[in-house]
Amino acid sequence: MDRKAKVAASDKWGDTALHIAMRARSKAIVEILLRNPKNSQLLYRPNRAGETPYNIDMNHTKTILGQIFGA
Repeated sequence: MDRKAKVAASDKWGDTALHIAMRARSKAIVEILLRNPKNSQLLYRPNRAGETPYNIDMNHTKTILGQIFGA
């Protein structure tokens, strides 16, 4: 990932890269995005529909966050 990439940038729907990675169920991308501790705040950033990446993940039985952090 480009060191100057703006991870917190959002599209016209308010989705960040983390929203998109969670929706795509991409554990590898989520891990890369969360490597920087300051990006963890994006887990709770709502898009225009009010969805957070955390909520998107929790809507699945097998969560990506659970796989990453062992919960």
